[in-house]
Amino acid sequence: MKVNRIRLTHLRSLRRGRIPLYFLILPIVWLSPVVSASNWPDSYSVVIEGIDDSGLKEQLEDVSDSVALRDRPPPTLDLLKIRAGSDRDRLEKVLRSNGYFTGKVAGEIKEKGRRVTVVFNVTPGEPFLLKTVDIRIGDEKTHPDIQIPQLAALGLKIGRRATFRSIVEGEAKLISSVKNRGFPFAEVSKREVTADFKARSVDLTFIITPGRRKRFGPTVFKGLKDVDLCYLRDLIPWKEGEIFQPARLVSYREELVGTGLFSVVEVSEGDHADKAGRLPVIVTLQEGKKCSVGLGAGYNTDEGVGGRVSWENRNIFGGAERFKIMVKVAQQTYSGTAVFRKPNFFHPRQSLILAGRVGDDHPPAYTSRSFRVALLTERDLNPSITIGGGTVFKQAHEEQLGEEKDFTLLSLPLYFKWEPPRIVGGKLYFSEEPFYILTRQQTFFKGLLIGKYTLEILEFPYLTLSARVTLGNIAGLARDNIPPDERFYAGGSNTVRGYSYQTVGPLVGKDPTGGRSLLAVSGDLCVKIIGPLGAAVFIDGGSAFASPLPKFNDDILWGAGGGLRYFSPIGPIGLDAATALEKRKGIDSDLYIYVSIGENF
Repeated sequence: MKVNRIRLTHLRSLRRGRIPLYFLILPIVWLSPVVSASNWPDSYSVVIEGIDDSGLKEQLEDVSDSVALRDRPPPTLDLLKIRAGSDRDRLEKVLRSNGYFTGKVAGEIKEKGRRVTVVFNVTPGEPFLLKTVDIRIGDEKTHPDIQIPQLAALGLKIGRRATFRSIVEGEAKLISSVKNRGFPFAEVSKREVTADFKARSVDLTFIITPGRRKRFGPTVFKGLKDVDLCYLRDLIPWKEGEIFQPARLVSYREELVGTGLFSVVEVSEGDHADKAGRLPVIVTLQEGKKCSVGLGAGYNTDEGVGGRVSWENRNIFGGAERFKIMVKVAQQTYSGTAVFRKPNFFHPRQSLILAGRVGDDHPPAYTSRSFRVALLTERDLNPSITIGGGTVFKQAHEEQLGEEKDFTLLSLPLYFKWEPPRIVGGKLYFSEEPFYILTRQQTFFKGLLIGKYTLEILEFPYLTLSARVTLGNIAGLARDNIPPDERFYAGGSNTVRGYSYQTVGPLVGKDPTGGRSLLAVSGDLCVKIIGPLGAAVFIDGGSAFASPLPKFNDDILWGAGGGLRYFSPIGPIGLDAATALEKRKGIDSDLYIYVSIGENF
């Protein structure tokens, strides 16, 4: 009621023409920030001094509100001081987490006209070094056989700076090691970090409660509809009764994801073991769509416009069998391809591949109407190495330099692929394929080696250097007896950019005839500019040779250029322009344009 009386008094004052004093003061208070803001900058800068370690400096910047909000300054200097003051505690916590337990941070604000700078002066002090690491099993009498991993395996090194990150990562590796010895419910029941401020050292203690040892029990699948249960059971990397290892669950999940059959994959241990200590494994799945349609297009100056359409069924018989049909139409080729792949072919890591191709190819060097069918087996020796081989039959009618020939060939290709997961962009491919020309009873051997490597030079800005080397060799026959479409050619987007397609090598007039060997090298320097947008410069060199082995002489031609990259979710999209460094009159154009979707290099 007291509030109501005040409001009525105010109303009476307004009617009598009298205005309370504080109504006159309020607009002034409200407008004061606006008035002061007229001389206040729209942003300020932040400087962190006293730190040479770029990684530590980046961590300090990541936790600082002053850094994150520098484009949104508060309306007054006092409020900015409060913001900077609240940052000091955060920065000192970062110092302690990096082993600088006596580190201090002092802050000040410098004004120069409309320029405002927040300065943090960091005094890290001496780092505290790891002195001892004591790892104990909580119930050692019950589990005397548990082996404690070496400190090196945990990433903990005596005498090294004791950081929070190294301690947490070491603890995670320790628990993972114990769990994979049959104790899936192991945990660190106690972790002690004792800092000695006089000795500038840290003593670390872990006490582990392992629980009871478990073994693999039955595997239960949930959510299956069309996928064959026997196929999934054959992929399981453990047997019932073996010591339980959570790492195998992770491996199995990756295996299931790699099949491409599921949109959701969860692999986890059950909550309770049976009386024998066997722990069930629960596999929860959601099947994805079996069929998909793909479209693709590309353009380059040599080969013109091209497109392709494909259809694929990824589970045609229920055991992850794949069947794919693709039709390609371009200015220099018309082709249809069908591929059937059956996994788990007499071995969980082995596949049977049946492939066929019908094509009408007419690049600059030759024309070829051909039919090809291949029966191959392929085995993954490990996640990075694949070997394969089989039999290929081919029938072709080919024409080159006005001469037409028919070829019936039988070949036995063998190949090796290596893609190490720890080397980004690293690939090695080698193949050796003996051919037998049935119609002429002649034999020749064709080998190919391709190596690629990408080196990350800078993380920010993201800068990479990629290199590629291609070597080819054909032995056993004179060049003119080898089918033109089996010879080696250089020039164009896949070998030496900046030169006409297939023309870097033996020529008759201006017409390419191909060679018995090939050498091509490329270097590509790529940098991200803004977000997903990047740029690249490159240089290519190489040639095809009439001799069985490449010759390092004046026959090698070089091209160079540059372009733009857009790193989209479906892969990089590239637009490149290249020119010949040794342009040949009447053969090479001034400039070549290449558009690509997927791998640019």
